Amino acid sequence: MELIPVIFMGLFVGGTGLVGLLNSLNWIKRDCRKQFNGRFLINSLATVSGAVAVGIFCTLLLMGFLENIVLLSGFGFDLSVYGERADREFSVWFIVAFSLKAVHMVWLTYLQCVMDIFIVDQEEGRSLHPKINRPTDNAAGFTGCIWRTYFVANELVKLQSARKLPAIVVFTCAYLFLALLPGLPSINTPNGVTDLPSINVSSASTVLPHTGPYYFFTVSALTIMVTAGLVYFVVILRERFFGSPIGELVDVCTWLNCSIFIRTHRYFAYYIHGRSVHPTAEFGFRQLVDMVHNEETNLVSRRGFQADGDPQTFSLALPDMFATLYDQMLEEAQSDSHTAARSDTDAKKEPEVNGAAAVITASTNVPLRIPTESVLRNRKDGAASPSLGKLKQRANIHDRVNRFLRDFLDHKFHEADYVFKWRNILESFLDIELGPVRKVGVMYYDPKGNYTDYFYIGRTFDLLIFEALLFCVVTVYTTNYSLGLVSVLLVGFLLNGIRHIFGKVNLARKAFIYGRFLM
Repeated sequence: MELIPVIFMGLFVGGTGLVGLLNSLNWIKRDCRKQFNGRFLINSLATVSGAVAVGIFCTLLLMGFLENIVLLSGFGFDLSVYGERADREFSVWFIVAFSLKAVHMVWLTYLQCVMDIFIVDQEEGRSLHPKINRPTDNAAGFTGCIWRTYFVANELVKLQSARKLPAIVVFTCAYLFLALLPGLPSINTPNGVTDLPSINVSSASTVLPHTGPYYFFTVSALTIMVTAGLVYFVVILRERFFGSPIGELVDVCTWLNCSIFIRTHRYFAYYIHGRSVHPTAEFGFRQLVDMVHNEETNLVSRRGFQADGDPQTFSLALPDMFATLYDQMLEEAQSDSHTAARSDTDAKKEPEVNGAAAVITASTNVPLRIPTESVLRNRKDGAASPSLGKLKQRANIHDRVNRFLRDFLDHKFHEADYVFKWRNILESFLDIELGPVRKVGVMYYDPKGNYTDYFYIGRTFDLLIFEALLFCVVTVYTTNYSLGLVSVLLVGFLLNGIRHIFGKVNLARKAFIYGRFLM
């Protein structure tokens, strides 16, 4: 009995740790680092920690299940000695697993809140004339319609903290399942171990089931895993017949003619293609009905990035010149914005006219511009508001980045081009790119939507393991299932709140949009 836990622990922990190490080494390839740095070391430690925590959890769950079978059946073993030794070993391994998974979840949340993300408007749209402030087709102004961009941005904000398996559903079902199981300790009584009945193994002896930490952990973890499996099965059926949030996001991007560019590393990104198959994305309800009918009857082209294909989600190994061109474009946009801001500040200050002076000035047929209350409130000594200058600078950078990414996606940069390719089996299994960084990038087809790894909806398994360990640690040390359920729900709400708030701030900053319009 002593050798079996060691073998299982070595197999599970060794296998998961090796996979975690391979995934962490992929960071060097995607960031093109010739030497290790602090960020890579932290990422490696966090990734391997999460993988090892999963291996420990699986080992403890399997061994706890086998131990409880042995303890309930007897089999002639000396149960008291084995149970005490298992409890001591379990306490150490359990704390290690929970600590490692907590570190992994903190690092995952940090990465998701600092990634580069931009919404590419694929449609020119009508522009505003800079003088008359009215729409015109040939005027030089902003491109596209910003409200379509904000609609996609708000869908992204909701998707960032969305969960495929909500914690309140999984753990409420598990709590009810624990309450209905016969022979378990009371779910609300700290000393619930006294509620366990005796089990007659033979006519000569009576054996009580083991009621230590291993018992509570096994019952809790196994119940959560079974309940989560059933809930996940229901979720799969719901997504199969009623759609999924990920697919709905792609549909929204297609109808609004907006694409999403997510750069997670310096030379690696994800791309969601959203170019509309219709002439325009600005239409009325009557045109919408006709467009839907055309798609249902296959009277329009395919939605895919390529004319003869349907894939709309890709992972992109960026060419080596992309980062250089992107940084150079940002520097030029920021310098031009600063120059424009200084020219506005150094311009002549317009005198404020009110009262009798307004009547006199109006009689001379001189056009007056009456500032609004908000401008007057933010204006100091006739100068423009600093916040207004920052917003104009952000708008200028937004237009530059939008134009740059559109040109890149349309193959207009010969020094930074890309080709389409399918991943091989090894690259798909380990989520890595083989071969050196090339002058020509590679656009990998990604039908599974691996970009969801940078949203909570794509980290369902990691969140479930973390919350299961949290539920078990509270249950083990308090023998109270109700307190474990409340703890998991509170921590889940905290994680979702952090992901939502910081994710929204990061989206407004990296996409160069006004954060007040994000919900």
